[in-house]
Amino acid sequence: MGHYQLQFAVLPPLIADAIVRLWLGPLRPVRSGAWLGLLMAAQLFIGEEMLFESVLAAAILLLVLAVSRASRRVAAARSSAAARGLVTAAVVAAALSSWGLWTQFAGPLTQHGSPFAADTSHSGRRCARRPGWLNSKSRAVDWGLSMSQFR
Repeated sequence: MGHYQLQFAVLPPLIADAIVRLWLGPLRPVRSGAWLGLLMAAQLFIGEEMLFESVLAAAILLLVLAVSRASRRVAAARSSAAARGLVTAAVVAAALSSWGLWTQFAGPLTQHGSPFAADTSHSGRRCARRPGWLNSKSRAVDWGLSMSQFR
């Protein structure tokens, strides 16, 4: 079983809820923004892709809420408070995740170049016509050889 960050996704619904509460909830934008920033920083360390997808889904949800007739009055009244909360969320998320992002992109373990070696490609004449797993004479022998690497 792989991709645990996608199988046990607890924080994306909480992030979406925090964004909607920031827009429609009680008038505590700094506290709600700090909670949203904490959730976003935690999700960033668990899985960056899921953070992007949950923020995108929440943005679409907020767009639908802003366009709907019932919430236009609420949107006009809450826009400045929501902006303060989003700025607070961005500051908290940046403060909590800055060291991890620096380590990932500019730290001592940063990977430069391609992660794949250039000599691992087998581009013979037969490979252009058939997939690599069909290039051997017997698929059973090929399967046995590939599984022997994991023993």
